[in-house]
Amino acid sequence: MRELSMTYWRRLLSALMLSFPLLSTPTIATADTPSATAGNMSVGIGLGRYSSPLFGGNDLPIYLLPRWSYYQDRFYIEDLDLGFNLIETPSFSWDITTKQSFDGLLFRQDEMQDSLLSGIAASNILIVAPTGGSLRDLLHPAERHLSYLGGSSVFWRFGEWQLKSALHGDISNVHHGSEWNNELRYLTQVSKLEIATTLGARWLDSDYSNYYFGLGKADTRKIALNSPGAQWLPSLKLELSWSIAVDLRVIGSWRREWLADEFKKSYLFDTNTQDIWFIGVMKTW
Repeated sequence: MRELSMTYWRRLLSALMLSFPLLSTPTIATADTPSATAGNMSVGIGLGRYSSPLFGGNDLPIYLLPRWSYYQDRFYIEDLDLGFNLIETPSFSWDITTKQSFDGLLFRQDEMQDSLLSGIAASNILIVAPTGGSLRDLLHPAERHLSYLGGSSVFWRFGEWQLKSALHGDISNVHHGSEWNNELRYLTQVSKLEIATTLGARWLDSDYSNYYFGLGKADTRKIALNSPGAQWLPSLKLELSWSIAVDLRVIGSWRREWLADEFKKSYLFDTNTQDIWFIGVMKTW
């Protein structure tokens, strides 16, 4: 078996971090900002999967879910995300926030060239390589780096419902794009079982969308180009939490995001859906 590279482990760690928002620690549907110093750490052990929508892409297994948070008055840290609360009422809050973007995790450098070759073959288009060369020599997809975003988030809470709207732009000098993320969540509780359902929709501007999901001149030496432009990406998320002790619970989560049809014109994608799921036991300190 080929030895796993450091890139694989780095991206696997990123997959774990991407799963953090699916499961909050004390309760799976709170957005209140604590007014005093508080912090906790959780570790989930179980089985999960981060799927790849690329042609021939390999899914990443997830066995461990670490999570941490810290709150000091209006400032808070949740895993890799930072926030500062500006306004807080029982039904509304407005925070300055930063967040890690994980879209680059879809594009593993050691798989992209093979995926692109497979996608071009599946599309039945004819590309003639120069004499003495091969099509593989023309395809060198550039690595899509992870980016870090900054902006603000607003929350409206009414009964068991919560609406979140967050606008963030790239502050890591990776793609200079912006993301507008909207989520409507409903929480219900039956005895010790909590169930949360979240409908989401992300809007990616042209810079963001073209960087991650397009094909540029450097990727294919201009023989196949695609600039999908600004796009909406809808999603659905389901979460379960069964308390078996004060600091121990059984958890389960599943999230699906639908990629835009325009992305398939980049010949990288075999499907327009991407799933993340995990089921296990979580211990909190």
